[in-house]
Amino acid sequence: MSQNILAKDFGTDSTLLPIEQQVLSEYQLLALKLRSLAEELAKMNRYAAELQSSGPSGQADALLTNIRDLERKMGLVYTFFRTAVYSLLLENTEERGGYR
Repeated sequence: MSQNILAKDFGTDSTLLPIEQQVLSEYQLLALKLRSLAEELAKMNRYAAELQSSGPSGQADALLTNIRDLERKMGLVYTFFRTAVYSLLLENTEERGGYR
């Protein structure tokens, strides 16, 4: 990612609409935070590798993989929950005589 994009002040760019300035500033902030997180994870991996030079390293990567799996499962649970709620609403509507 270009450093110019991360350092640019979108709030003063007169060619953008105010909402565009705000969205770009938020994305810029998110990119900076993600970069910082990636740097911290790299430090953790290096530290873990130093501590366990003969054993498995990359525990932070394993943690990230587990979190991604959990996120996918939560997405499935949310989808099933939405489906169940919709089904109950549809059932209640039918019991009351349908749409009017």
